[in-house]
Amino acid sequence: MSDLTAVCVYRVSDISALFSKGKYKNSLPVETSYMKWVMYSGEVPSPRPGACIDNEARKQGITQTLDLPDRTLQFIKDRPLMDQAVLPVGEGPLLVRRGAAFLRIIVNRVKAVDGQKYNVVFIGTESGTMVKAVQCDGKMFIIEEVELFPSREPVKVLKLSEVKGQLYAGSVSGAVQVPLATCGRSLSCVDCVLARDPYCAWDKTTSKCIAHLNVQRKLIQSVTKGDASLCPASDTVKPVNESIWLRGNLRLPCPPPSNLAVVSWQMDGLPLPPSNHLQVSADGLLIFNASESHAGRYRCLSLERSQAGDYTTVVADYQVRLAPGEAGRPSPQARQDGLSLAGLQAALGIVVILLAALLCWNFYSGHLPLPCKRGSGEESGYGSAPPHAGLEGGKKHTGHGISATNGENVSLHTPGPLQHIADESEI
Repeated sequence: MSDLTAVCVYRVSDISALFSKGKYKNSLPVETSYMKWVMYSGEVPSPRPGACIDNEARKQGITQTLDLPDRTLQFIKDRPLMDQAVLPVGEGPLLVRRGAAFLRIIVNRVKAVDGQKYNVVFIGTESGTMVKAVQCDGKMFIIEEVELFPSREPVKVLKLSEVKGQLYAGSVSGAVQVPLATCGRSLSCVDCVLARDPYCAWDKTTSKCIAHLNVQRKLIQSVTKGDASLCPASDTVKPVNESIWLRGNLRLPCPPPSNLAVVSWQMDGLPLPPSNHLQVSADGLLIFNASESHAGRYRCLSLERSQAGDYTTVVADYQVRLAPGEAGRPSPQARQDGLSLAGLQAALGIVVILLAALLCWNFYSGHLPLPCKRGSGEESGYGSAPPHAGLEGGKKHTGHGISATNGENVSLHTPGPLQHIADESEI
């Protein structure tokens, strides 16, 4: 079973002319088991089978297909095939593609910057993707293919709204909407022009790929040829410094600018040499089990072809250096730095412990007062004087009377002889 799918364009006028004036096929039995179809040259009933109801049929009182006579209906039943084939425009398909079958198709006519109108085709596939293509010069150019349903469900419904600028697709389990113009995906003028999307053009003023409808500015677009030479000179990609351990792994990203771009890698200005330690993927380069020979300059190049020529651009630039030591085993300097840091942390911990011990000893010895109120001193009579009372400076009292600041004598009664105070904190 072939997995090829084609898109052809037919004129409705050619189809109408065939049913109105074409010949029919008639089946003849042969000795073998199959039927042989030959051109029918007999009488054709009126109204003509397969033809649209015209004024002549209306004169006969036939205004709809339900009014057709039995003779015409029986003729169609016996001879359902036309003898001639309707050839597509250009006598061939516009697009032939291998892969998932095409299920739904919608065509939108778009006016480009050059004033011409182009047919933009949206195709829903059996694998849940949408193919966007443009017809120009009798050929079809694929702009992009977008995954609509991650579950890869077939696209059952495909509708377009020019007013909202959206495309609506549906499957058995959901629906999505996709903008007709996806210009923001092109980050450079070359990518925008090479996409050849009639909806998009490069704006010199803002240096962005924008939807050009109703925009009156200097725009760059080349739908027919994809001539990227119209773009101004772009800035060169600056190299990014990367380091890799000996026997280590490193991934260098390089996302392709478009689905049609052919990506290649260079090392030190030469094509990437074949190696078991270098693996090129769709979006980057993987270096694994690296050695000293893998240090150098890596550049990712993108090649895109158009009718105007081939264009090569630098997508990514890397300067890879070999780091000291091996993967999982740091260099002696790194180990020495690690030991120094560990020693500093240990010394700092010892200092913190000593300070905490010294602080506790001061609290215990009474050199520092505890932030709490003691009730035992008040009960024994050895409490402090009220805040408004004070002792005379420089005087030593041995009796029971204390001279107050106002000159009066205040006597404190003690129930017994003074006891020895063992702790300074009790004063």
